[in-house]
Formats: sequence, structure tokens, C-alpha cells
Amino acid sequence: MKKIVFTLALLCISISGFAQTNEEAAAINKWIDVYAQLYEQKDWNKMVEQAADCQKEAPSWEYLDYYLGVAYSNLGNNVNTINEMTDFISKIDTVAAAFMIRGNAYVKENDVKAALEDYNHVLKLNPKDINAMIEKANICLMQNDNEGYIANLSDVISVEPNNIDALTNRGSTYARNKQFDLAIADFTAAINAKPNAESYLNRAKANFALQTDESYLLAIADCNEAEKLGVKDADLYTLRLACNQKMKKYAEMLKDYDNLLSSDTANMNLIYGRGVTKYQMNDYKGAIADMDTIIASDPNNVKAYQVRATCKTKLKDTKGAQEDAKKVKELQGIK
Repeated sequence: MKKIVFTLALLCISISGFAQTNEEAAAINKWIDVYAQLYEQKDWNKMVEQAADCQKEAPSWEYLDYYLGVAYSNLGNNVNTINEMTDFISKIDTVAAAFMIRGNAYVKENDVKAALEDYNHVLKLNPKDINAMIEKANICLMQNDNEGYIANLSDVISVEPNNIDALTNRGSTYARNKQFDLAIADFTAAINAKPNAESYLNRAKANFALQTDESYLLAIADCNEAEKLGVKDADLYTLRLACNQKMKKYAEMLKDYDNLLSSDTANMNLIYGRGVTKYQMNDYKGAIADMDTIIASDPNNVKAYQVRATCKTKLKDTKGAQEDAKKVKELQGIK
């Protein structure tokens, strides 16, 4: 599943209420500028290096802990991230980003309970915070909690109805739960928000799973749309082939057999399937050609001899049919 990435904005920091003297106010102003510049430059190591001097000159500036938490987070030091953000939160507990960063660090340290508490705190401060909802959903996904995953994605969608990733992920989860109608509704919403190949292909799979003539036709239409948008892979061709097979649309099946064989030329199962399809279209010579290819590769392939014998019978090649039938009996151990 896709994880939606977010970027934390630089906090607008005020020094009001912190400075006790003009000298201290000047010191805090200086370090606000220093850390703002280091943040913009993404110089995380320098942030850490400058901390001791900042602490000496502006000991009452609470946001140093926050900046150190950001720096350690970007440096991949989860323990220090947690410690710095905890120190900051103990002084100022109204900054959602601090809980968010600490929650992410808890996840990386496999402390899911603490992470959920932080994400819930973010949502108390900002009930429409998409990132916190997504992270809660990701935790449910890690724990194989499909119902929780769906619930949190539903929260995202309630705030952003056209969030394609949330719709796609919820739809895929519905599909895994065999709730195909709900899955189709989500993929349709994603397509309506922005036509995309992934949603068309996902909807095609859900329609195929419904196993009705109407749903097969809808799945074929979705495969065609995905193909127009650039998808040209085995999954699409195999799915469309299966749909056309259910509908006995042999000419269309041949096209996808050829599509699949264009990148997998030696796949004897595909060649056999194509040969059988040609037989069903009364193209007996074409079917024989495919069976010849299989037999050349595998002289003991009983099924290929059987199909070829049947085709030769259709073409009134009695001798050839008898020879193939004899070979079938020989391979089956029949005297």
C-alpha cells in the first residue's frame, strides 16, 4: 500500500512571553534567525552542533528542543528525536507538529501504543489533520487490522473526498475483504477525481471477481482504458484474456495471447492456450502450427498431440491424426 508522504512546515516562532530582559530577547532573536536558516538549508548536523552555544546564550528558548527533535528526526536518530520532542512538549503542548514527529519516531521504534497516543493528540489539536489520520491507518495496516485501516482511511476521505491514494487503498482493502461493490465504488471515485491507470485496473479486477457477464464486459472496458493510459503489462493482458475467455470472445483472446507472447516468447502454456483458441475459431492450421511448436520443445506433451490429432481430423488428414493418436496412447502407456 502506498503511504502518503507529508512535509512539516517551519513553525512561526514568537519570543513573546519567553524573554525576561532585553539582552535575553536579543539572544533569542539571534538564535531564531540561526535555526530558521539552518532549517531552510536542511543542515541537521549543524543544528545539533550549535545547540550547546544556543543553550548558553538563550537558555529560556523552548523551541531549541523542537529544532533538535526535527534535526534528529532527519538524521534518523529516533531515541533522541523522542527525547527532544518530549522535553519540548513538557513545556509547550499545543504544537501538533511536535506530537507528529515524536509519533513517527515511536513507530520506527515499534512503540505503536505511544505513537497512536501522539497521533490522537494531533487530532485533538487539529481534527482535520490528514497526516495523523494516514499514520494511524498505516499502523492498522502493519497490524493487519483491516477494519481499523478502512476506518482511518474513511476519516481521510471525509476531509478530502478526492484523495486518490486513500480511495485506492480503501478500495483495495474492500477487495481483499471480498466487498467488491464497495471496492468498485472507491475505484470509481478515484477515477472521477482523476482518471488513472491503476484505478481502472483495480476496478477491472473487482468487476472480474463479481463473475457476471455484465461485470466481465465492464472489466474489459476498464482494461482498455488502462491500456490507453499506458499500461502494457502481463497483469492487464492476463486479466483481459480471462474476461474474454469467459465471454467466449476468441478473436480478442488471440490479441492478448499475442501481447503476452511478445515478451514471453517461449512460454509453452501461452502457446498451447493460443492454439486451443485457434481451434475454437476453426483455425485448424493455426492450431496445428502452435502444437507443432510445443511438440518440438516437448516431444512428450500429450495434450499437444491430442489437440493436433483433433485438428488433423477436422482437416481430413486421417493418417496424420492416426499417427498423433498412436503417439498419445504410447505416451499414456496404452497398448
